[in-house]
Amino acid sequence: MHETSSIIEHSGTLLQNFSWLIPLLPLCSFLVIVLFTRENRKLSAGIAISAVGLVFLYSIPLLFQQIANNVTFEMKYGWMVFPTL
Repeated sequence: MHETSSIIEHSGTLLQNFSWLIPLLPLCSFLVIVLFTRENRKLSAGIAISAVGLVFLYSIPLLFQQIANNVTFEMKYGWMVFPTL
């Protein structure tokens, strides 16, 4: 029986390995606002602005690291693995 693996392949720096946080943090803030703080406009604005600000602060060093290294970074995930028939 042939077993396929869904191993995550990546070799990068800490900033690159956690770059998936860039789209996830605003999405999580959206969900928090919609589900819990929609009625409180100031709190909702604070959550949204904080999420975008944190993502910005995270992405700036990542950008400079990419420019300095000049190497393409790629993360490979096994989203769907089908056995051969």
